[in-house]
Amino acid sequence: MSKSASQPKRTFPVWPVLIGAVVVAGVLAVVLTAGGGDDKSTVVAGPGEPGESAVVTVTGEPLPKFERTRDDAAIGAAAPILAGSNFAGDPVTIPAADGKAKAIFFVAHWCPHCRDEIPRLSEWLKTHGPPAGVDIALVSTRVNALPVNFPPSAWLAREGVGNLPVIADDGDSTAYNAYGAGGLPYIVYLDEDNKVVLRTAGEYGSDPEIYTDVFTRLAAGELTTDPRAAN
Repeated sequence: MSKSASQPKRTFPVWPVLIGAVVVAGVLAVVLTAGGGDDKSTVVAGPGEPGESAVVTVTGEPLPKFERTRDDAAIGAAAPILAGSNFAGDPVTIPAADGKAKAIFFVAHWCPHCRDEIPRLSEWLKTHGPPAGVDIALVSTRVNALPVNFPPSAWLAREGVGNLPVIADDGDSTAYNAYGAGGLPYIVYLDEDNKVVLRTAGEYGSDPEIYTDVFTRLAAGELTTDPRAAN
């Protein structure tokens, strides 16, 4: 039999293949887009959700990076104003313009020193109540999904300080960086004019009564040295 009399050639269905390729390409594009985002993008989330962060705006000059309490370049500088929200989404501004001295605690839920210091502050507040002439505020910063004390809203509530004014920092640690990013826990003390009088980093030790001296001196305008210096 001649070649011209052989069986007819099979035709391959082109359109279904093309359509399938387009669908696959679209799926891959979605996957790549979802996985290729900026890890530092701001995450706006509610309590119990990954992130527990919110948008923060800073008004004023950022403080210089914290290096040490002694000869701190930030002393006397006006603290920038942080405008953000708490874990429930309610607006919070730190520092508040109320003519009181301020103690601003920057803490992270996974930080072992923060996990030790916040209960001491809480114990002092339970014993003494709010300090006269001093406002205390918290900034929950550098949040991640590590299981240790996550979410931070539940951690702070469990430790008994959830009723204090608190700002949920954003994914870039904007609030923390604006105040000099000085280790954790990081405490910035302001006078009644919202100017820096002292910055410290690290735990204050085992005795909550150290805060009696801290807040008394802060309210009197006499807090100029690290409260741990005499310890």
